[in-house]
Amino acid sequence: MGLPRLLQLRQGHHGLLQDVGHGDQPLPQQAGVYFEIYNEPGGFSSSAWVNFAASFVAHYPKVPRGRIVVAGTGTDTNLGPVGADSRLSGTLLSLHLYSVFGISHKTEAAWVTELNSHLHGYGSRTIVTEFGVPMSTGVNYNGSRDGDNNRSYYYAMTDTMRSEGVGSIYWPGLRTGDSWSMEQLHGTGTNLSLTTVNATGRDRLEYAWGYSSNPGGKR
Repeated sequence: MGLPRLLQLRQGHHGLLQDVGHGDQPLPQQAGVYFEIYNEPGGFSSSAWVNFAASFVAHYPKVPRGRIVVAGTGTDTNLGPVGADSRLSGTLLSLHLYSVFGISHKTEAAWVTELNSHLHGYGSRTIVTEFGVPMSTGVNYNGSRDGDNNRSYYYAMTDTMRSEGVGSIYWPGLRTGDSWSMEQLHGTGTNLSLTTVNATGRDRLEYAWGYSSNPGGKR
């Protein structure tokens, strides 16, 4: 089974929605392809972004709404305005949320509350297209749920994703020199291999995606 693909449409790329595909099948007709209109629309006011997204959806009526991904306002952080606009009904919504940038909580419950304040009740339509934690610091992400900001955040995100069916993309899965990278690249040329940086971090991600029954630390 092929994995879904998320295409972030940039300036000049909107032709992908009309005439580019695999073989004789245009991209909009390929069920595993999703289109994100814009990543982190921080240059728009809230109302301007909602209007832009609505005009985009209206301009491409042949693209199934269930495969168009609309960013939350700001840096994909607030789903309230896009979720509530009827012109965007049926689309998917993109959320970014990290345990940094001025947000800090020491319990999983507090982070769940934080996450819900960004979801605004639209979890069933949401893909968390960016989330992650430091992986190279030796933290045991199967440990206690409370007492550490990053671990409490990661439990809240992964537990909610599993219980509410929220889609997600870990960021970054692989990036050289990034302490948050889930995997590390080895080798040269075509002789390449990957190793997992923190097995407990992978455990939590597998639990979020339904590939594991390991719930981690005590509640």
